[in-house]
Amino acid sequence: MTRPFRFICLLSAAVAVVFFLLAILGLWWFDWNNHKKPTFIDKAVSPDGRYTLQLEQIGAPAFFDSADARISLYAAGSTVPIEILHISVSNDGAGLFRENWQVSWDTDRVTILVKGWEEPEKCYEMPLG
Repeated sequence: MTRPFRFICLLSAAVAVVFFLLAILGLWWFDWNNHKKPTFIDKAVSPDGRYTLQLEQIGAPAFFDSADARISLYAAGSTVPIEILHISVSNDGAGLFRENWQVSWDTDRVTILVKGWEEPEKCYEMPLG
């Protein structure tokens, strides 16, 4: 085998490996972005300022699929949630908006009303304390 031919073969193999790795990286990014990436939607703070409730969409809805979301309850100043609630909202294939939820605070619990465009309102409660 001649030297230039060997060099071209090695260069072609290296280019093929780089393209393969870029394809794997691209598929991983697509999967994470569309199925696992949390996107902040809105937050609500209790009237006494002791608790924060945060709504995040997880991934992106595919075509006319429902939107997966996570509602997290935090104590003031904490980055670790007290409680996490995983929900799914039928919103005609669209993502979530601030208008999709309503929060009301009581002394011992928080009530969350979630409504999608294609479903009746759902009520969730989380205890405080």
